[in-house]
Amino acid sequence: MGGGEAVELIKPIVIVEGPDGAGTTTLATELAITLQVPYHHCGPPETPDPLTEYWQLAKQLAVTGGVIDQFYLGELVYGPLRRQVTYEDRFPWWLLELCLYKLGALQVILTGDVATLRGRKQERSAEDLLVEKQAYETEWHRSRMWNVVFLVEHFQDQPLALVEAVLKQAIERGKSCSAREF
Repeated sequence: MGGGEAVELIKPIVIVEGPDGAGTTTLATELAITLQVPYHHCGPPETPDPLTEYWQLAKQLAVTGGVIDQFYLGELVYGPLRRQVTYEDRFPWWLLELCLYKLGALQVILTGDVATLRGRKQERSAEDLLVEKQAYETEWHRSRMWNVVFLVEHFQDQPLALVEAVLKQAIERGKSCSAREF
């Protein structure tokens, strides 16, 4: 690229993960509105092959940017806990993570403390919420996603500060990318 050429700002990709009740939807919605990018909530997979679903969404986001609320870590946690699905072969998931890294995706993990989770998800026992919280932390440590920029337990204490910090990182990442290849 020559010195005088304008660089088009790439719309950021931000992934917000965490156990139910941690504030992922609140943060993801605010980020999508502020960044003016599409919002996606990934619930349980709609097909027997969730990796393909996530791969397709990643390809779409390579073009449009966007904020994802509960992405692949959610499936790695809730698949085994709620649907008795196991993912013995981790290699394909690591390839997805590598792709996301190359796309410049930012990942925010909201772990939430058990008291906060319990307050927001009263129908679930504290033991179940603790298991979910620990499963997220375990999957995050197993993850090969190098762009985890924030690991937050008490999102509710300073939500505006976290939104501003993520926005700053997303804008900087967008400035450093001049094109995305998938």
